[in-house]
Amino acid sequence: MNTFEKINDRNQEFWKAQTDLLFKRISDPALYEVAVEEMGSEQRRGVPIYCRKNLETILEDADRARTRFSKLSLDEFARQGGSAPKADALTIFMRRLVAGNPSITESEVLRRVREHYEFTVNDEEIIFLDSGGREKSVPISGLKDRLSRIKKGTNSR
Repeated sequence: MNTFEKINDRNQEFWKAQTDLLFKRISDPALYEVAVEEMGSEQRRGVPIYCRKNLETILEDADRARTRFSKLSLDEFARQGGSAPKADALTIFMRRLVAGNPSITESEVLRRVREHYEFTVNDEEIIFLDSGGREKSVPISGLKDRLSRIKKGTNSR
């Protein structure tokens, strides 16, 4: 087989693969929609025909972008899914109180919170530092709900 025949065979293999890829991409509704939108955009912007992207290039770019964005969104989901919300200082303190006395009342919890050095209590809220050292305030009216959630969680274990 001479050099020209080898080149011709490789050329046929290449274009066969490219044609198959084109048909695969064009049969994907999302890629097709992006391609039509891109071609229309170039036309509306007045891009000269000789400067416009051809269909194969538009489909290839759209496929590459979809792969990149799907990987990014999966990475972002993994990052978000890897961290559960952490209990704050008040919840941890209340869990200790409930562990020592499962029938503790809301007023008893409030009294103990007022006595504890980590918390500042005024008429409407409990103020303390979160794990990042930032000041956090919680309304006293929410103490009852916190206590019931903690008791419910303790009973289910």
